[in-house]
Amino acid sequence: MGQILHGCARTTEAVRREIQNSKESVKALSERLGLNYKTVSKWRHRDFVHDMPMGPKTLILQCLHAKKKLSVLRFASTLAAFGRLSVRSERADSAPFALIAASAFSA
Repeated sequence: MGQILHGCARTTEAVRREIQNSKESVKALSERLGLNYKTVSKWRHRDFVHDMPMGPKTLILQCLHAKKKLSVLRFASTLAAFGRLSVRSERADSAPFALIAASAFSA
């Protein structure tokens, strides 16, 4: 099974491993592989070949206190009263997630 890369990725784990194991100069490797010399230098100095995790480390809504959750619910109910928001939630504790997911700002 192939590796899934993001849209701008230019290297796979195999290429990164080749960079780390090669004795060629950074310039020669970058020309041969068609990569920027900074990319080759970066992967040469790392101890691993896997992608680093990107994206949020914690979900902001998981950290909301009860008062903040209540204010989100009040704001959403105000928007719902004006027909700008539809709440799609089966569980009461997931309501803030559903309210943000049904973003009223996209309209």
